[in-house]
Amino acid sequence: MPGLLLSILAALALAAGAGLAQRALRRRRALEREVDGLRGTVQELAGRLEAAEAGAARALAAAEVSASLLVEKGVADEEELEAARARSGLAPAEAVPERDGEVH
Repeated sequence: MPGLLLSILAALALAAGAGLAQRALRRRRALEREVDGLRGTVQELAGRLEAAEAGAARALAAAEVSASLLVEKGVADEEELEAARARSGLAPAEAVPERDGEVH
């Protein structure tokens, strides 16, 4: 009889362990799907950020060309441009830092 009881207890322990392992496996798969979704979101946001940075760089270049033309044509002088930059909150020679291409 004691052997039968030990066999039943061992079978119950094995069944409980298998159930816990199955639950853990389902949880892991759910988390992997969530990570995959987040990875896609991060990649999309990185692309959007890169496009926004490229647009800002183009706008900065266009503003610099416009400022140069204003000075060349005599419409404005450097002091007026510096004052306009100061009013807009930009430093006179404010540089846009270069990115290394990685999302931090």
